[in-house]
Amino acid sequence: MDRIRRAVEGPSPVPQARGAMAKLSFIPWNPDWETGVPKIDREHRAMLAMLEGLVKALAEGRETREIRSAVSMLTHYIQDHFLAEEALMAASGYPDLGRHRGAHDGLRDRLARIVLHGRSEPRALPTELVGFLIGWFQEHFSGEDRRMADHLRTLAPPPSP
Repeated sequence: MDRIRRAVEGPSPVPQARGAMAKLSFIPWNPDWETGVPKIDREHRAMLAMLEGLVKALAEGRETREIRSAVSMLTHYIQDHFLAEEALMAASGYPDLGRHRGAHDGLRDRLARIVLHGRSEPRALPTELVGFLIGWFQEHFSGEDRRMADHLRTLAPPPSP
């Protein structure tokens, strides 16, 4: 997390990439991503809303400071969400916690690499970051998180982290 925070909050500028962002289409919420676990579904929707806010800020050519703030807020929220999910899985005895945590770790590592790459090639950051997160969220929500939610729904009542 510190790696991501340092990379995001570092001094290098984030470009105002109107053209590149205007070509990206944001993916609306897909009901197939619903897990049936209200807290997780709310957080997933919030992450997608933050991502959409980042796309809008980039498309509108907002100031570098605003872009950096949006990236920082999103990455911190993702980290908090992952920690909450992992605590919920641990409390519920989820048998695939290791695999699921590994998927989270993979995103953390890739996100850090993308943000660090953006420091040396700022024009690459917006499209690389947004494109990667959209694809990752789609796959993770409908795969790992659905399996976790299936397990959690078998418990009565679901544990609190």
